[in-house]
Amino acid sequence: MPPIAKRNVTAQDRVSANNDPCYTHRERIPVASIDTTGYTLLNGISGYKYRISDLALIAIGGAAGGATDVRVSGTQSGAQVDVGTAAVAGLTQGTYLDFGNAGLVMPAAGAALAEMDPNTPIVVRRTGAAISGATSIDVVIDYQAIQSRVGA
Repeated sequence: MPPIAKRNVTAQDRVSANNDPCYTHRERIPVASIDTTGYTLLNGISGYKYRISDLALIAIGGAAGGATDVRVSGTQSGAQVDVGTAAVAGLTQGTYLDFGNAGLVMPAAGAALAEMDPNTPIVVRRTGAAISGATSIDVVIDYQAIQSRVGA
């Protein structure tokens, strides 16, 4: 058994220096909020940019229908990029769609995992007709808020 090591806050800060913490945000979004103009999941933070590390969507209250898909989007190089896209056919009640699951598609070359533009939000939106069937969509997102640097 290894010896018990006593650590203080200063020693732990040295270990985690320059490593941005990862946060998890879970929110149940009514489909009416997604259907209108999209829903802001994470507000833009002045001086920070998001890096998404994982994403999951779950239909609540029934299977989703009507729309073509539900997308979680951010902004990279001034253009909207879809971090993850779930076809409504996969959004059945209680099905957990995340990266690595065929029902949640990530853009090619892992673009979803690259840093987003500073001060920009992460939004949930739909394409096609209004969402029917489901009453809400649960979104679970793991992300880092990275401080923007001049020239970065």
